[in-house]
Amino acid sequence: MQLKGLFEENIQGRLAEFDETEKGYLAYVHFKYYKKLMNKIREGTFVVVENYLSEENKRRFTTLQIIDVLPIHFALSSILEGRRPYPGFSWVAMESASKDFLDQVDTSKMDETFVRCTCIPIGFDLIVSSKGVEFEKANNKPIQGKEAFVLLPQLIQKLYNKGLLPDNARRVGDLALDTATHLSINVDFLKLITLHFGIFATTGGGKSNLVATLVRQILTNLPQVKVVIFDIAGDYPALLIDQ
Repeated sequence: MQLKGLFEENIQGRLAEFDETEKGYLAYVHFKYYKKLMNKIREGTFVVVENYLSEENKRRFTTLQIIDVLPIHFALSSILEGRRPYPGFSWVAMESASKDFLDQVDTSKMDETFVRCTCIPIGFDLIVSSKGVEFEKANNKPIQGKEAFVLLPQLIQKLYNKGLLPDNARRVGDLALDTATHLSINVDFLKLITLHFGIFATTGGGKSNLVATLVRQILTNLPQVKVVIFDIAGDYPALLIDQ
């Protein structure tokens, strides 16, 4: 099954290991390090790894999202981990490791350096078959040791805007994949207000700004709708002053 055109070229990792958690698992994907890779894999990047339900004519990939990116120098980690080396020796080792990181700009040249990405499953399989490419809700575990691929922007757009009809979808913001690539994030406001939904984030994460954006868009696109806000913290007079 042809996979060309679905994933970022020349970026390929491997699923190294799992950690079981109360609500599922964490997956650790390793990529060979080079400096320019750090603009391509970051927190929020989507990667896929083939899973056990995959078949020759219907390939299935578990979709994972990166939540932490950690470049590692194996030799330096081995020296510092679990011991107290002679300070002069550890200083020289750190200088050497930093040079190794900076010298590998466009390609990976050393086996001692790699990028360890902590990933979480998002509950979707990427399915590639003769019928095309689609995302399906699923919780299938990926195969340890298999290749990990980075999704291209058009597939991420397909995932985020899955099930939205063009006539009903309205843009609420952009997703920054890197410094040069931004994707439009759309919402069907009629579906949004006829169902229950929640917005969750840490303090300062932008919850009030997002709610204000949604309210503004709802009032613009559905003028017959009335919105009542219980504003305990007093955030919304400033955020919705134009309404």
